[in-house]
Amino acid sequence: YVQAAFYTETERLRAIGGKLRPIPRQLGAVERAHVTAIKNALGRAAVKRPAFDFHGVTEDRARFLKTAVAFEDLAAAAYKAQATRIKSPALLAAAIAIHSVEARHAAWMRYLAGVTPATAAFDEGKPISEVKAIVASTHFIAARPRVASRRNPRYTG
Repeated sequence: YVQAAFYTETERLRAIGGKLRPIPRQLGAVERAHVTAIKNALGRAAVKRPAFDFHGVTEDRARFLKTAVAFEDLAAAAYKAQATRIKSPALLAAAIAIHSVEARHAAWMRYLAGVTPATAAFDEGKPISEVKAIVASTHFIAARPRVASRRNPRYTG
């Protein structure tokens, strides 16, 4: 949910320009499709979408790109770590299909940020407890949707 909301809000605010301008639209559509796939695979076990407050990150080019790199790296590591724990064939198929896309997103965002896309031959996964702690540390999950801008986006997380 956090990636889908992040890119969707950035796209709707239209505050990121230049060569980054198409990225929120492209990645937002993909991340929304990931949410749908996981929700469909989990059924009633899927968690509800929280609200988000991105604290202006979706309006600042440098902060947007830094956050996109971090989110894409985190997503790839999270999916990797969960693969061995998934018992449902349908959920595993969805997670593996999403993992490879997240890895390509991470490489793309790293390239755009001037960060080496891959520095090691092997990547470690991140356990769900660590992923949750990292997401919580951003303070992006909020009691109610909010944007720092005076603009009024149609969607806020």
